Amino acid sequence: MLTVNPFDTFRNWALVTAKDGEKHNSMVIGWGTLGVLWRKDVAIVFVREDRYTYEFIEKAEQFTISFYDQKYLEQLKIYGSKSGKDFDKDQLAGFNPLKVYDTVTYEEADVTIVCKKMFQTRLNDQDFTDNIPVDFYENIDKSVRHHMYVGQIIEIIEK
Repeated sequence: MLTVNPFDTFRNWALVTAKDGEKHNSMVIGWGTLGVLWRKDVAIVFVREDRYTYEFIEKAEQFTISFYDQKYLEQLKIYGSKSGKDFDKDQLAGFNPLKVYDTVTYEEADVTIVCKKMFQTRLNDQDFTDNIPVDFYENIDKSVRHHMYVGQIIEIIEK
């Protein structure tokens, strides 16, 4: 049973984390949704293809979405402003990775949603029915877009 409001929680920052071998990477996300699709409980996240985390989530079979108390806002800013290519974000933030299933979350997380990737697709400009490409991608390289990942919820872990 999920005891957080997903609308508020996604707006207040969450981390998506994926693992490739022994390495993992996390990034802040502000877009996401929870629901039912194909008769399964699912979580949907969006990752731009120019993000380092994209390389991990593309290869991973599982990913986590983790939510935090607002007291961690400064640490979460590190995951939103630094690249895992250049920095050990976990060390900079002082977060402690925690293995769950075949992926990673953090000991500091209040809630972690563990997902098995079911579907992924690239969001292409021609598929939008309104001005989203203009409103959200106008100042971004036209070749860079978000990818949508649908994950079946395996478990919800709460402190």
